Amino acid sequence: MIIDLNNIKSDPFQNKVFDICICGGGVAGITLAVNLSKQFNVALLEAGGFEYSEESQEVYKGRIIGREYYPLEETRMRFFGGSSNVWAGFCRPLDYYDFEPKKYVEYSGWPINRNDLDPYLEKAKSILDIPDDKEAPKDQFTHLLNKSADFKKIDFWFSKPTNFGEKFGNEITNAENILCCLNANVTDIILSEDLSRVKKIKVQNYAGKSYMLNVKTFILAAGGIENARIMLNCNRQIKEGLGNSTGLVGRFFAEHLHYAVGELILEDRFRNCNEIRTYAAPSERFMQKENILNLGLRIIRCNQNSSQYSFKMKIKNILCEWSPDLVESVFSSKCRYADQLMDRVVRIISEQAPNFSSAVLCDAEVDKFKMRRAALDWTLSPIDVRTIKNGVIHFGKTVASLGLGRLKVVQWLLSEDPKFPGIREDETGGNHHMCTTRMGTSPKNGVVDSNQKVFGIGNFYVAGSSVFSTGGHANPTFTIVQMSLRLADYLNKYN
Repeated sequence: MIIDLNNIKSDPFQNKVFDICICGGGVAGITLAVNLSKQFNVALLEAGGFEYSEESQEVYKGRIIGREYYPLEETRMRFFGGSSNVWAGFCRPLDYYDFEPKKYVEYSGWPINRNDLDPYLEKAKSILDIPDDKEAPKDQFTHLLNKSADFKKIDFWFSKPTNFGEKFGNEITNAENILCCLNANVTDIILSEDLSRVKKIKVQNYAGKSYMLNVKTFILAAGGIENARIMLNCNRQIKEGLGNSTGLVGRFFAEHLHYAVGELILEDRFRNCNEIRTYAAPSERFMQKENILNLGLRIIRCNQNSSQYSFKMKIKNILCEWSPDLVESVFSSKCRYADQLMDRVVRIISEQAPNFSSAVLCDAEVDKFKMRRAALDWTLSPIDVRTIKNGVIHFGKTVASLGLGRLKVVQWLLSEDPKFPGIREDETGGNHHMCTTRMGTSPKNGVVDSNQKVFGIGNFYVAGSSVFSTGGHANPTFTIVQMSLRLADYLNKYN
């Protein structure tokens, strides 16, 4: 059942106790609601409506106080379906190595491993509408790249991309055990007198009317920035905020660094390779040898629809009228410049190391619900820079040594102290907000335990990429679904 808190007259929560209450109607929240409703009665609280609205989206405004980043209200969607309304569909599980502690990376390692998520791989693929695997034909380029000890070809799966609001809207509407509340903004999480359990959730509609929900179990699934902001704002009973006894809520904010890092000029024999995109990543051996993080390289074929290609073709046409002999010389099959029109752009998507100084904080300015807005202090570590620089340069050496081609690296990356391009060059991050309520072995290194339960609060769980201990290089949505399925299994079994 779905109701709109902006359009009701009576209190829909009066004299009710919900087995499960979920804050957030995005990928994590919807996955949890659907998979918990077979056994429990569930309240699903969505802060927006069915459609985008300025009134809801405005609540996401915040301040950038660290390195340059996109306006916070432009990096996520505050209506039913969440960021699945706009995502690109890239899917890949994290690597086994991503979960392992690394001596050269402080705070690295998860309290779970990849084997804990593997049982949910096929169901996650089904939820995300990923088609059955079709093994791509192995071309000679891929065959030679896989001979390298330092880099390997990797694969991505592609969702439609699935819009969770559209896919599950009817199921939630017709579900007897789900009460989905639109325009329901969580403004307080109220604990029991001994502060050991969540007792009530306070929500407010856009007209300023407040309601209380009695809950047995609460799951916060509002996104990598909002999860931290809500926990820090709910400080009426605990001054430092919920789950923040060691000051880690909002800390370790991580993104995937996205940059165009060069042009791959292929040897002639690979020019007709049919794969539009090739994906590569470093081997574990190489990461350990170089003391770097994980990264992904996306090798994208330039095509005749690209603006670069169109521009060069216009130049060719002009030259034809002026000097046909020059055109024949410059654009002949023997001349490498002509073939460069169809070569590859190389983009990197790189992991960020756990960094206590990189944080989602609460600002002095408040939103319309009197909740302090987010202030993002995003910072990088030297290892983040070294990972990109060393990874790209060594990849260039690898393709050259294998006779695949030459990588023309962008000039800024070759400087001694690289200055990364910013949002004006359409370069910065992937809108992947991670690690702000990270999973740890104790409150000394995390906010939630291996079952995503907040340390010290017996019935309070957090879901989504904010609980990632580290981010790897893969887009987070697939892992969010896997972890949400795992949490649902845990609650169905033990709650």
